[in-house]
Amino acid sequence: MEINSPHTSKTAALDYIGRGWSIVPVGRNKIPFVPWKEYQQRLPSVQEIDEWLEKWPTLNWAVVTGAFSGVVVLDIDPRHNGNQSMKELVKTYGLLPSTPKVTTGGGGRHYYFKHPGFFVKSVTLKPGVEIKGDASLVTLPPSVHQSGRAYEWERSLASSIIKPMPGWLLESAKRQAEDFHTPIELGATSFVEGTRNHSLASIAGVLRVRGLAEAAIVEALSGINRVVCIPPLEEDEVQGIARSVSNYPSKIDSAAFTYVNTAETKWLTSKELSERELEEVEWIWRGYLGAGIVTLFSARPKVGKTTLLFHLLKATLAKGKFLGHETFLKKKILLLSEEPLSLLKRRIEKHGLESDDFLIIPRFRLRNWAEAVAYVNHGVVKEGVELVVIDTVAAFWGVQNENDATHIMEALRPIQEVVQKHKVALLLIHHLRKADGEEGTAHRGSGALVGAVEIVLEMGKRPSSKEQRLLNGIGRYEETPSEVVIELREDGYHALGSPDQTSFEEVRVKVLAVVSDHMEAPIDSKAIEDRLPEPKPKKTNLKDVLANLTSTGLVEQIGKGVRNSPYLYRKSSPLKPQEKTRKVEESAKETVSPVQGTVDDVPEEPLEAPAPEAPQNESAEACSFKAAKTKGVKKRKRKERPTRGVSTKRRPFLRPSQKIAPSAI
Repeated sequence: MEINSPHTSKTAALDYIGRGWSIVPVGRNKIPFVPWKEYQQRLPSVQEIDEWLEKWPTLNWAVVTGAFSGVVVLDIDPRHNGNQSMKELVKTYGLLPSTPKVTTGGGGRHYYFKHPGFFVKSVTLKPGVEIKGDASLVTLPPSVHQSGRAYEWERSLASSIIKPMPGWLLESAKRQAEDFHTPIELGATSFVEGTRNHSLASIAGVLRVRGLAEAAIVEALSGINRVVCIPPLEEDEVQGIARSVSNYPSKIDSAAFTYVNTAETKWLTSKELSERELEEVEWIWRGYLGAGIVTLFSARPKVGKTTLLFHLLKATLAKGKFLGHETFLKKKILLLSEEPLSLLKRRIEKHGLESDDFLIIPRFRLRNWAEAVAYVNHGVVKEGVELVVIDTVAAFWGVQNENDATHIMEALRPIQEVVQKHKVALLLIHHLRKADGEEGTAHRGSGALVGAVEIVLEMGKRPSSKEQRLLNGIGRYEETPSEVVIELREDGYHALGSPDQTSFEEVRVKVLAVVSDHMEAPIDSKAIEDRLPEPKPKKTNLKDVLANLTSTGLVEQIGKGVRNSPYLYRKSSPLKPQEKTRKVEESAKETVSPVQGTVDDVPEEPLEAPAPEAPQNESAEACSFKAAKTKGVKKRKRKERPTRGVSTKRRPFLRPSQKIAPSAI
């Protein structure tokens, strides 16, 4: 539901809080009605909202921008030439992304962007163009301006997604942050009310950039606060500043300068390792999801990642098989989803997933990636979550440049620690690039992502079928299938086997259909290939299929397979009842003839091959075919070759199984 002027102030306030935005009451002059520093670190309660509305019924709302609320606002003020300045910026850097946008009561515009994860200073970029970053206030709809006009969502929160800051704006924020951390001459400066918090935060930023941890920053700020601030801030405020700044990454890896006690041996010999009994993987979905394992599952948009995911969740909660592999879920599932609640509700009802063991956190309820990881850890420790699914990971982790391996590894590190420490299974849903890549390299972004996980799954469409998909698995475990063709049917997904097996069966069915249409007139393999639908099978596959159909008796093969007598194929006609009876009797009849001679070890089998029986009830068509073959062919008289010292009498024909001693001949 859109947040706009028709909504009551309380409805709007609760909606903002539900999105994780910290808000405070302000007047039409934008001055807060309450001390608001504490709301840089926490959300107001519903009771506080009611109290404020009761005390100031016509109040306005303002969001506390920055890391806690997870937003940065680009403020365009036309009264200070902001429109002209913005035109120049757009001409230089290009249009702004389609992100939530507010028309202000003063005729300006507010563009809302995701907080980048580092300290953003509130600063003027050009006349009338300002970044509202950490520890700043921006008036929200349905507030009313001093002019009497209301703030309105021109591009609402409900219909658009808050986008990351464009590159040029992000770089500008970084430069301002670096300039913000300039040394301060403490001996010549006093921090009075209104500047104390801001000045201490700048000093803390300098210390954090140089690698100091939170405890060291607290000690430094406490001394400066006592000497320079007039009057000094409360100690808990100083600690809050240090805690907030310490959440940002340091440019110096302090671990590189940490001295450790190496008296305790950390390594193992290969012999010791070989003698250890290692625990087997506790699979949640055999071959694909396991305890302490991170699995990356990628496909292009609209291929069916989320559809497959919900069929998997259904099978997992029911402790059944999925795609032919067992599932072994014992505890709960936690899903972090970018989809709106309305769509999630429909999926849950469609698959019958109403369960207390299935926990869901929508994207809009989380301010940033750090909070997402914190909730994952809480779900694992407190709620007994065994499987964590993040759909999609790009919607949560806040990585600005997915091609930067360093950013990817920094984002994955905290969630990997949760997985390894608590032995839970993690499934990351991601996207494939538009261009094809080699095995395991088609995932969007840096290859560091693939290297950081244990199992990689890629799903793509099959040209031969709209309902079929190819699931390609690459992993460190032999239980992970390499390739399997899957098909979505009314009752769910089914595994059809490897691509080779599936292709053979598909071609077999199509070839049999073509041959069945030509029972009276046999056709050659070229004609069969021409009549097959696209995509055409390989010639070797077609040859194998025809050989299979011929050997199984479903298709008759006519001809010698030479230039003037190519192989022709037609569907085998069913036997007449009397012919079927004769065939069965012949196969069951055992003909045994006595062996000529007196050799004891000669088996009682005929020594000569029996003469072929004359065909009975031979069809006229077959007779004409045989006559055409033998017409004009003269029977040559066999020429006897002279032998020396050996009887000219022909030896009897011996089968390989008849072993006769030479002396018996």
